[in-house]
Amino acid sequence: MNNHYVNYGVLDYLGLGECKDRLVELLRKFRDLKIDQNEYICLKFLILLNPDVPGLTDRGHVEQSQERVNSALLEYCNMYYPHIVDKFGQLLVRLPEMRLIAMRGEDYLYQRHLYKDIPENTLLNEMLHSRRR
Repeated sequence: MNNHYVNYGVLDYLGLGECKDRLVELLRKFRDLKIDQNEYICLKFLILLNPDVPGLTDRGHVEQSQERVNSALLEYCNMYYPHIVDKFGQLLVRLPEMRLIAMRGEDYLYQRHLYKDIPENTLLNEMLHSRRR
């Protein structure tokens, strides 16, 4: 979506072959759906707007924000892609797979951090630790 390219062989090398297979299949489905940048951004927001994060102080606000993004995505799909049957539903069906791939990648990075394979005192490390608290 953002014109960055990854050599999938790297994922095999890192021991993330299963993630690679899931990612390739997910990207194939996105291509079939002709997902555009606006839809991709909405899906990213829906993943980031997680009301189940431990220690969240205003769960209602996060849920409300999630509902607003959902509504915007539905309206967008209906307006710009009326010829694609249930595009909105097809996009939402992909969210669990996106979350799973993201969690696997996050777990991998956290393990690498524990083994001191990635630099200390970075924003990435701080984010990884905050998710584990």
